[in-house]
Amino acid sequence: MANSITLNGRLTADPELRFTSNGKPVATFTVADDYGHRDRNTKEWVKDGTTFLSVEVWDHLAEESAEKLSKGQAVVVVGEVRQRHYETKAGEKRSVFEVKNVSAVGPLLRRYPPKGFQSSPPPQSQDMADPWGEAPGPSSEPPF
Repeated sequence: MANSITLNGRLTADPELRFTSNGKPVATFTVADDYGHRDRNTKEWVKDGTTFLSVEVWDHLAEESAEKLSKGQAVVVVGEVRQRHYETKAGEKRSVFEVKNVSAVGPLLRRYPPKGFQSSPPPQSQDMADPWGEAPGPSSEPPF
């Protein structure tokens, strides 16, 4: 890809799946990503704004996106960024950035904790002996 972009953000709505007149699936959705800075005095994150990028996905990626992704979900998208200029009905000139020729799309797994994740280890009972805690003595049978 000539102008490849890897985009991380959240879906603003469920992907919209449509089919062309010859039956090719295409899904469209918007990804939002907040940006900001850390305040030097309070050390708090200050949100400066949000970037919105329209994404267009074709073929099997379109069907999978529509089936597996939903509003608010953190996603990663790899594709090409394009800028499109247009004029509104009121005559205002506008510009929008879009992600096309998408080669990969999916949930951003690093934002999800592992299944069964606990913030602290479960308490150990004193009655439970650690089978690996001590080396076997010279008269012990091998465990095999």
